[in-house]
Amino acid sequence: PILHTKDHRPFIALKPGLTDTQEFQILPESAFGEVVGWYGLKQGQKQIERTAHNTADPPAENIVFELYPPVLTIRRVPHPSNVDDKSSTADKTVANTQSEKQLRMRGQTSPNDAIHLVSSRNERFHSFLLRAKDAAGIPKERKVKLWRLLQPQNVAVDAPKDDEQSMPSPPQSRDTSPNKAAKPTDSALVLPHSEFKEMQVGTHLEYIDAKDQTDNANYNGKSAVEMYGMFEDQTIVLEEQIGGPGGGEFESDGKRPKITLGKKANGSKPSSAPGSGRTSPTPGSIATRGRTRRDGRTRGTVGLTNLGNTCYMNSALQCIRSVEELAVYFLRDKYKPEINTDNPLGHNGLMAKRYAELLQGIYADNASGSFTPSQFKKTLGNLQPLFSGYGQQDSQEFLSFLVDALHEDLNRIHKKPYLENPDSDDNTVHDPNAIIELGNTYRNNHRARNDSVAMDLFNGFYKNTMECPACDKVSVTFDPFSLVTLQLPIESSFQHTITFVPLRGAPINHEIDIDKNATIKMLKESIASKHAGASADRLWMVEVYNHKIYKLFENHHTLAEAGIQTHDHIFVFELADVPTNVPEPSRKTLFGSSNVDRDVPGMESPKAERFAAPVFFRRPARHSGWETMMHPLFVTLSREEAKSYDVILKKILLAVAQITSRPILTEFDENNKQSDGEVTANGTTQKSESVAEDAAQVSDRSVPSEDGYVDVSMENPDGADAATDETTVSGHRGTPKTNQAPAHFMDPHYYLSPALRNQLFAVNYSKSAEGAYCTGLNSFEEKRVGNMYDRVKAPSRRPSVQSSTSEASGTSSGSAPPDESEESDADEDEFGDKPDIVQGTPEQNGQVDTASDDDLPADPLDTQNQRSGRRRQPGKKDKFAKNRKGKPVTYSKKQRKAMNARQQRPDTNGSLQSQRSLTGKNVPQDDNPYYIKLGEAIVLDWSPEAIDSLFGGDTSEDGEMRGTWLSSSNGSKLDFVPDPVLEAKKRRRDARKKNGITLEDCFAESGKREILSEDNAWYCNRCKEMRQAAKTLEIWTIPDILIVHLKRFGGNRSFRDKVDVFVDYPIDGLDMTEKIGLKEDGKEYLYDLFAVDNHYGGLGGGHYTALAKNFHDGQWYDYNDAMCSKVGEGKVHSPAAYLLFYRRRSDKPLGPPELQELVEQYRNPPQADSSGEAEDNVEAGEGKLGGPTSSLHGSSSGSIAAG
Repeated sequence: PILHTKDHRPFIALKPGLTDTQEFQILPESAFGEVVGWYGLKQGQKQIERTAHNTADPPAENIVFELYPPVLTIRRVPHPSNVDDKSSTADKTVANTQSEKQLRMRGQTSPNDAIHLVSSRNERFHSFLLRAKDAAGIPKERKVKLWRLLQPQNVAVDAPKDDEQSMPSPPQSRDTSPNKAAKPTDSALVLPHSEFKEMQVGTHLEYIDAKDQTDNANYNGKSAVEMYGMFEDQTIVLEEQIGGPGGGEFESDGKRPKITLGKKANGSKPSSAPGSGRTSPTPGSIATRGRTRRDGRTRGTVGLTNLGNTCYMNSALQCIRSVEELAVYFLRDKYKPEINTDNPLGHNGLMAKRYAELLQGIYADNASGSFTPSQFKKTLGNLQPLFSGYGQQDSQEFLSFLVDALHEDLNRIHKKPYLENPDSDDNTVHDPNAIIELGNTYRNNHRARNDSVAMDLFNGFYKNTMECPACDKVSVTFDPFSLVTLQLPIESSFQHTITFVPLRGAPINHEIDIDKNATIKMLKESIASKHAGASADRLWMVEVYNHKIYKLFENHHTLAEAGIQTHDHIFVFELADVPTNVPEPSRKTLFGSSNVDRDVPGMESPKAERFAAPVFFRRPARHSGWETMMHPLFVTLSREEAKSYDVILKKILLAVAQITSRPILTEFDENNKQSDGEVTANGTTQKSESVAEDAAQVSDRSVPSEDGYVDVSMENPDGADAATDETTVSGHRGTPKTNQAPAHFMDPHYYLSPALRNQLFAVNYSKSAEGAYCTGLNSFEEKRVGNMYDRVKAPSRRPSVQSSTSEASGTSSGSAPPDESEESDADEDEFGDKPDIVQGTPEQNGQVDTASDDDLPADPLDTQNQRSGRRRQPGKKDKFAKNRKGKPVTYSKKQRKAMNARQQRPDTNGSLQSQRSLTGKNVPQDDNPYYIKLGEAIVLDWSPEAIDSLFGGDTSEDGEMRGTWLSSSNGSKLDFVPDPVLEAKKRRRDARKKNGITLEDCFAESGKREILSEDNAWYCNRCKEMRQAAKTLEIWTIPDILIVHLKRFGGNRSFRDKVDVFVDYPIDGLDMTEKIGLKEDGKEYLYDLFAVDNHYGGLGGGHYTALAKNFHDGQWYDYNDAMCSKVGEGKVHSPAAYLLFYRRRSDKPLGPPELQELVEQYRNPPQADSSGEAEDNVEAGEGKLGGPTSSLHGSSSGSIAAG
């Protein structure tokens, strides 16, 4: 069944945990309509629609998309007169009238199934209840009471004892369906009376304090469902009114003694791990009056319901509300007379009021297991749109805002004086007494403008020293803080595997471990330093995706800005020359930097002086068309070289030769002349036939050569047994081949073998699909690939082969030698136009058949497929290996000269398929002289035989003459460049991760002198310029409540990463004596831990929890959203610690004298008489601690299990 929304539109659920702009993209309705108009929708496909809400109060705007609207399961407890624990006949009649379509729209397969209604956080509760009653067949004039089904396992206070060491795996915040395990029969619409009677409030049920006004035609209530805790998937039970003598009774009224839920006491679900079996544990060891509740539980052992990614808020609130002095200040209503409504920086006391209401709900005598902070969250979002909506946020950022908001709301200074802080005196900047006096001036000026309970407890000062590198000026200032941020002594490094494709040699991997703030240029310099002759300015770095170039990396970007993900395939290509078409600094966009939308410069541009051109490989697709394969390559061309087809072709062959183990450049070199006899296609003489046969087999070993060949030799097959068994990373035997070109390969008169010129691939060109650099998902326009040779209009073009004399007149590569003009058509006809890598006649090599699509391996690296597709059958000769036994095709010296002259002319018809693309398309000629231009790609359309011949070899097969691919599309199976420095660095990092770091290390790291970056330069008022000054930050004064922020997240809000390392921090006795600059007389600077804010997981998918010591019983508790359980002190050392809360050790309460007196009174309340009159008075009256009513208008009385 497909559920439908309240507007009767199909509801398509999203997979939980998806991230906007990463896993999906939200489009406006008009834009989505355009996309559908272009591409259409598949038959039966439904579009995914979501509602946008403004979570800020107008005129402010903060638009948030409700990606996961609540799906509410509806069950009913019917009127007793209508049931035998089954639906009544009347109800069945109603159900039977419902169409099957209506049932499916509510997630039902039969009328007896539970109903599923798609709601919205902003749907009015009154409208929702009308829909629910109508769907359940309940007349609207019949009143109902609403209940929420809970998970029975979250019902205890004490966690089971577990001696196992806890690890930093993220606890589950909440289940997307909190009630799915409530009862085995929860799929039925009717909840039987017998079952309902056995359910206990706080264990199985939670009362929703919402009145049924569906029969009131004049009702105009506007409360939304989220105000009643219905903001995520859950099961709602509708209990029908039974009437009775008093009129209006409900069967659950008998449960009322167990129901202590008013609007103030939000939630009724004690929380713990499964199986404790207790909902009311006996009091702890400290049982002072007022510290325990009537049900025996310790005050404050209450979780906070997750309202949708609000764990960041819940964890911070659990920590800060554990500050006894601040909690008592609010619980005793001392904040009310100090609310400052005149402060333009404040919020008219709203934040203070909501925080007070939150504490009242948590510490009330009748508080349940969890409290729903709906009103607090709503006010928070209105005052700071950053925290509106339901996205995950930073707990430290929220805490800083909360402390600052409480301070401004409660600032005792209503008229702030204007005071200017003085500059440090150059003459006394090194005088300690003068610095103390300067610091006191800063502190006094700050106190004259800022005085609140937040300042009393959380305010300290930094001493900030700046040193100008130009004029040596030293500036000292003092800055207030409410929490101390500590750097972790862990280098923030970028770790990735990058494949380096050298100009000469097989590709090889680099394991990169470099600072994340390093630039792309610095990374290139690091790679170039490990290769002789390489330089960073000749390296071209790209991301390869699906055999194409997805992204080009610009030198000035940092690695953090580059956004390289773990599974991205990064390639660095070494170019022959320094390219002039390096992209200019890209402009910033909403989604980062982009070099896609660039104008493509013309060939007259300076960028065309020597430009890098990408080379893509294609092969025939299995059914039709072409598909890209392998990874791209790059060649560099000058403006003049771009006019020469032969130069382009030779550079392509040079690049291709580096990624195949077959030495094609020397194997088919026909320029190696012998002293006598005719020269064969293999460069040997006809006179030595047997030697030629033996020489046709390529050795995998490299030996020096005197013939101008590099790294490749031709050997007798008898020497094969001497070949090394050494296997390189690419799988071929022997040392990696560099396959350098024969001498004079790039000489204009060098004769290029027809096998290389004609039988490997067709050379095409295509324009970039996006911008000037052939980047993006498509890289090049595949539907507009044209043959490169045909694009340049030659001076003359003849349909038939004419005499070499007339052909020579049309060359653009220079005139041919005089003797070449004597060659006849017969010479050319004798040569023919179909040479092949396979030398010899069909009779000698076996019948040559045409390869089918099925013969193509799916991937050149897939040797199993290669073998199955191109494996030689017994008794059948390998047509892709060189002729082993047949007589080689030979050419006379005169014939060779004729062929050479003909290949020098760009207007010849002697290339592959008459220089026509394998696509069969003729490309119209234009008047431009360039075969390839800026903003274009070279596209090689390979023949299946050539792919198999160069890349389809199997090194495990004896006598295999086919080559193998020396590279990899994703860097797998390639060797790594040895890096002893990196190995040592990894060992140190592993040791640190294993042993962790101490809080002392973090303090020492944060106090180090640092040089400011260029982006964060300091203005020197002596130089009158911005300078990259040296900065030293130290703690000058320290507050009574010390909050330590471990800076695990680096970078800015766009590019952030997390440092996951265990920080060993003291629980008792953190000595700050030597860490502060100014010590006050009579104060002891020992601090004890009382709360920890934990962050588990990474960015975007993390979860916050809290560990806090309850100031009533002195015990530690674990707060995981709505769940609360007692833990031992041994569990307080958390590997996921993010914020540490310490309090100064003292034998009396902290803060100023009036605050100390207030806390003392709270700790020692007046003794009540035997009748309990004093305690009863505490419970009486609105607004008193534990009172039955609340100023939380419309807030939920319940909560949802947060698993």
